[in-house]
Amino acid sequence: MMRNRTASIASHVPGRLRLRHAALGRATVVTSVVEALAARPGVTSVTGNPRTAGILVLYDGAVLTPREAEDLAWTSLVEIAGFEGGEPSIEDPDLDERNAPRVDTAAPPRPSARTRFATTYRRIRVPVNVAMLATLGGSLLALGIGRKAHAALGVAHLGVLALHLVQYRRRLMS
Repeated sequence: MMRNRTASIASHVPGRLRLRHAALGRATVVTSVVEALAARPGVTSVTGNPRTAGILVLYDGAVLTPREAEDLAWTSLVEIAGFEGGEPSIEDPDLDERNAPRVDTAAPPRPSARTRFATTYRRIRVPVNVAMLATLGGSLLALGIGRKAHAALGVAHLGVLALHLVQYRRRLMS
C-alpha cells in the first residue's frame, strides 16, 4: 500500500498506534475514521483529536500484528479522507474548531516584579553610565575655564555616581 508523505506514524509500539495526517485536522474526518476503526475486529479503543490532526489506536496484539494494525489504520484513512494521487483531499467549506479564528479577550499576563525591575534597570543603567562619563570629562575640561564650572560639574558627577552606586549596592555590599 502506498503511503502519503504528508501522513506519518507518530509512534507505534505493539498494541498502540498513533497516526497523524493533515486530513485528520477536520472533526468530520476524525469522527468517521474513529467510528470505522472501532468497528474493526482486534481494535480495542480509538480516540482522535482534530487539534493535533491525529488518532490513537489501541489494539489487541493477539488478534492483529503491528503491520496489520498499520494497514488497517491507513486503509480506513484513505477510504474516508479520499486521497487523490497520493495527496489528501482536505477541502472543507465548513470551519471546524481547529480552523476557527481564535478570539483572546483575556488581558496579557503581567510581568513579574523581577522582570519589571530588570527592564527598568536596563533602561536606567546606560543613561547613568553616559552621564557619569560626560560629567567627569566635562569636569576635567572645565579646569581650563574656571573653578566654578569645574566644581559644578564635579557636584553633578557625584550625583550621577550616587545613582550608579545605588544600582550596584548589592554587589558592593556582598
